[in-house]
Amino acid sequence: VYYCPQGWGVSVNSVYTNNMSVYPNPAISSFVIALNAIDTKSDVQVTITDMNGRVVYSETKASANEFEINAENYAKGIYMVRVVNGGIISTSKVSVQ
Repeated sequence: VYYCPQGWGVSVNSVYTNNMSVYPNPAISSFVIALNAIDTKSDVQVTITDMNGRVVYSETKASANEFEINAENYAKGIYMVRVVNGGIISTSKVSVQ
């Protein structure tokens, strides 16, 4: 708990570090998104964007902890992977070659 000079406190219930793995990285034809902690009562929303912010993939699935993404049609480059599951938000980068 952090106390600011004004006297009120701020706390965080759960902090998830390294909640998501993306492999293989760099990817050639596909890659896997694996979640280490999920909220089983919430759907999992996966969004992949290119470095210009354009969404190249978006899908919502019911409580899954692993996704295989076909990257054969992706241009070579770096992509941002964002996964939202209940109150857990995870981001990572993946390079497609």
